[in-house]
Amino acid sequence: MSEKERLERKLLKLQEQHEHQHKLLEVSEVEKVADKHLTEMKKKKLAIKDQIVKVEKQIQQIEIKESIKNYDSEKILYFKQQLKKLKKQVKQMEAQREKTRSWNHKAELLEMKKQKLYWKDLLSSIDNMTDEEIDQYIQEHTLSTPLSEYEALEKAINKLEKE
Repeated sequence: MSEKERLERKLLKLQEQHEHQHKLLEVSEVEKVADKHLTEMKKKKLAIKDQIVKVEKQIQQIEIKESIKNYDSEKILYFKQQLKKLKKQVKQMEAQREKTRSWNHKAELLEMKKQKLYWKDLLSSIDNMTDEEIDQYIQEHTLSTPLSEYEALEKAINKLEKE
């Protein structure tokens, strides 16, 4: 039996006790039981209510942890999908490399290979990172050099070759 199931059972028992105590209080008030006895019964009912609130909070914390784990697994799945896409793109570009000998193509291929390594690195260290660290890592390791710079270099080289 999991911790959550155990707490849910405990919660049901406490709710039953609370309901029973409530009925006892109603009957006692109708029968004009001594105030001292009524006060003790009310205190017991409140103590049970406090326990109910405590158990509900514990269940809620477990549910939050479970949802975080699900979120993390979804995020990891997303990262794996991105890595798979990059691998496919790198293979396609490597196959085209013999046909296309431009600087732009080479720069794109190198950038994709870098990104592929970064995604692999991210997946291997993701368990120890916070969401902010993951976001920062992704920002730092995406296309660091704009392709337009490589295009400018290619044009300059072509111009020099013509001269």
